[in-house]
Amino acid sequence: DRDNNGTIDTTVTLNEGESAHINGGVLAGGMVNASKPVQVQLITGDRCDVYESRWYVLTPVEQWGSSYYNPVGTPAGDGTVIFVYNPNPSTINVQWETSTGLQPPLAIPAESTANVTTPAGSGSHFFTTNGSHFFAIAAVDADGPANTNAKADWGFTLLADDAVTPQGLVGWGPGRDPLSAVNPTENGSPVWVTPVFPD
Repeated sequence: DRDNNGTIDTTVTLNEGESAHINGGVLAGGMVNASKPVQVQLITGDRCDVYESRWYVLTPVEQWGSSYYNPVGTPAGDGTVIFVYNPNPSTINVQWETSTGLQPPLAIPAESTANVTTPAGSGSHFFTTNGSHFFAIAAVDADGPANTNAKADWGFTLLADDAVTPQGLVGWGPGRDPLSAVNPTENGSPVWVTPVFPD
């Protein structure tokens, strides 16, 4: 149900290892239901632009939470925008805080989204006080003029607090293409970390 209207738009039969590409028309609240476990990725971007795409892991609704952490602040001129989706049948208030404290809450109507740009040099925490679940993703370099820093356009799915861990592993972080002689001092693979303190 790509447009969240309650009607199945596309049915695909896949064998193990196969994939299906749904090209466009996917709206907030769109749903994938499968008879066996599947992995779902969302790719967004401007068509025919240079570098401008963002890639998100879509987690099962059962794994959505009421508290999420974002380690990425806003680099100069490259707004990190957090998009929050409310799957609930009524409005929810999502609180959010940064290193300077609580910020004005986001009132998000049923089955709608809201967004906010995070400040520079700060991680952020998004949560509901009544336990209402929601989903959140981040788009980095989302509020600048087109192609200002196109190589900084990227995105990620926020982690619910039950998924954070005291240990992280960087599987491969070369910082640049190791086979290229162009820009030998470039470092394009930073690691972002924000600490979570117990209440």
